[in-house]
Amino acid sequence: MPQEVTIKAPGWVATDDLLGLLRQDLQMKLAYYDSQCRSFHQKHKQTLAEFEAAMHTSAQENFEVWEDFMDWETAESTRSEFAQRLQELASWKT
Repeated sequence: MPQEVTIKAPGWVATDDLLGLLRQDLQMKLAYYDSQCRSFHQKHKQTLAEFEAAMHTSAQENFEVWEDFMDWETAESTRSEFAQRLQELASWKT
């Protein structure tokens, strides 16, 4: 839901510049979480869904596997959130 925010900035700062900084910040965060997801994918040679299914069907508990799952799931959900925010920012008009 769009929310109006007032930011006091020097007169030489353009709205487009501020939006550009927000876009750049979101792109950097998205790239970081993309790299985290790729790293887990390469390490385990499967998708997150496949990894989760294999983890739940395993008869033996493994702390490292559980920790990777939690970290991977967090990275994926955070990556999705930043991708959505970036898409929303791209469609936002001043």
